[in-house]
Amino acid sequence: MAIRGPNRNRGWIARPHEVCSILDGRKNQFRRIVKPQCEVEDPGIAELIRRRCPYGTRGSRLWVKEPFWQCPHEPETLASGQIRYTATEKDPGWPKRYASRMIQPMSRISMTVAQTRIERLQEISPEDAEAEGAEAIGCALPRGGSIRIEAFAKLWDDAYAARRCGWGHNPFIWVVVFDQIEVT
Repeated sequence: MAIRGPNRNRGWIARPHEVCSILDGRKNQFRRIVKPQCEVEDPGIAELIRRRCPYGTRGSRLWVKEPFWQCPHEPETLASGQIRYTATEKDPGWPKRYASRMIQPMSRISMTVAQTRIERLQEISPEDAEAEGAEAIGCALPRGGSIRIEAFAKLWDDAYAARRCGWGHNPFIWVVVFDQIEVT
């Protein structure tokens, strides 16, 4: 039976580098764009919006949706050998499936939401950038005094700059902190 209400299970689409960071134990939070964008100056309105977080509230369960390959000979089975994950495994030559096509029984990672909040993207602290799993690889000029923030800003722009929600736009974002990570 499906759980309804604030603590139901929810799927979260993760990019391959995010999956690797979770599996390596370097990531325990993520950020996603608040839709629609609006000015949230009144704390009462911010609290009302926070309660509508699409990723749940404290205690909600999230399961990771990630790109995968599925065996073409047995597409209906969910047996563990019939799925390969693009973030950590080599291409077996099977048809690739988008993360949005993953159903919960296929997921290998689940977690519990510890906290949600709304903030501007550029309010990220060096500690939060580290909790995002951002690695300082190939970054030259620190933003905000932190090479980790620079690394996070690069990852963010790779995913969102083309949508006009890049680092320079400084959009409102959901910050979701999670704990109790389970990998099967």
